[in-house]
Amino acid sequence: MKLINKTQIPDSEILELIKFAKPASVADNFTAVVKEGKNFAGFTFRYFQRFSVTMEKTTYPTIRNPLPRKGGYLTNISILNETEYLLFLLSHELQHMASRKHTEGSCDRYGLETLDRWRKAHGSA
Repeated sequence: MKLINKTQIPDSEILELIKFAKPASVADNFTAVVKEGKNFAGFTFRYFQRFSVTMEKTTYPTIRNPLPRKGGYLTNISILNETEYLLFLLSHELQHMASRKHTEGSCDRYGLETLDRWRKAHGSA
């Protein structure tokens, strides 16, 4: 796995989150790009085995998708801090890497399941 980190978040933290979030069916031959931008976003390019997530500056706690979005995304996802937001985005994009059949909603559900496991493992549930 190759990491291209364009943020102030330490590589070691991002790699820990990727390892925690990665479905077993995803091979380690992908590139993950983490950057800062104007909006939270993620894009997966399965053909190139590459995905990108963009972190926006915000205050926490925050709500992802407070209003319905096209594409089947889940709404009102509670995010407590920057680590959780990054974990959610990474989980979502890694689930897209696992299969073309995953919808935006199913990838959001996987992100929520991953957040729940993280919170339980780190005492914030």
